[in-house]
Amino acid sequence: MTQKRPAADRSEAADRNEAAGPTEAAAPTAEELDALDDAGFRAVVRGWIAANYPPELRDPPKRLHWSENRVWYLKLAARGWLAPGWPREHGGMGLSPGRQLIMIEELERHGCARTNDHGVVMVGPLLIRHGTPA
Repeated sequence: MTQKRPAADRSEAADRNEAAGPTEAAAPTAEELDALDDAGFRAVVRGWIAANYPPELRDPPKRLHWSENRVWYLKLAARGWLAPGWPREHGGMGLSPGRQLIMIEELERHGCARTNDHGVVMVGPLLIRHGTPA
């Protein structure tokens, strides 16, 4: 079940232009992303989301269960974009808070469902900060 956003929030022309964004194979490396300015980073994120987000999940009316958003979660994980604020040495993107906000804005602009992120948001950072190798 999906709901469309009003045209004021998301124009059809903008949606059509998103399709020209980078695909999985063309997505830049972490080092290439670091070299981009914020506008370039935003364009890459917007294009990747447009090329990879399952259209049937766009603008869900409620928080989705694992069985409903598993495909999107695994795409984010495969790209290395599941934990944008985590340090790279722990599997994250190592993004600055500003870049994390850009990513959140683009996910929301596209109508992406929130992933099942309790582990990413709560458990992972706790273990990164206070955990031991054991």
